This record gives sequence, C-alpha cells and structure tokens, in this order.
Amino acid sequence: MPRACTRAEWQPGHRHQRRCPVSFSEAISLQVVCDNQDEVDYYWKKLGENGEEGPCGCLKDRFGVSWQVTPKGLDELFTDNDNERARRAMEAMFEMKTLDLAALQAADAEVR
Repeated sequence: MPRACTRAEWQPGHRHQRRCPVSFSEAISLQVVCDNQDEVDYYWKKLGENGEEGPCGCLKDRFGVSWQVTPKGLDELFTDNDNERARRAMEAMFEMKTLDLAALQAADAEVR
C-alpha cells in the first residue's frame, strides 16, 4: 500500500545553482483553449508578460516556452465545408497576433 507524501517531500525539479543547459524551442507549444474573448485577452497578457508576441495567437513566455492562446470554436472556422469561408477566416488570422474570435467569425461569414 503506497504511503501518503507530505508536502516536505515535494522538491522543485531544478534546485542546483548551475544554469540548466536545456532550452525551449518552437518545436513544442502548449495550448490554452479559452471560453471567450476575455479569457483570450487575459491569458495573452499574463503569458506574454516579459515574453515575445508572435503571429496567429502564438507567443513565448518569459522562460521561452511557446504557447498558443486560442478561443473555442476556432477549429470549426477552419474546417468549414465551404473552403472559401475557411480561407477567409484563415487569412484573417494570419493578420493577427492576439486572436479576435468576433473578427474571425466576421471574416468567415463575409459575403463576396
């Protein structure tokens, strides 16, 4: 039977004084899927503090970890059976840093 761990037994992963030689790359990113635009804006601001903004909802935090901050419903815009609608939404996203779901939906619905 496993014994319970006490709080004192948990240790941070890097407790040494030397700088860790491991660095992060864009080969892997973490994704935050947000329920609404307020959450997108909140996580974009918090994760991006002292970091680096990128295109299309991507950013690097202050540690160099890559993140994608996306609203729910984004996948549906890009997998629309109407390829022209999906293309318009994708092109709108290419112009953004922080994703704006309302603007993406408007581009998707745009009639030409």
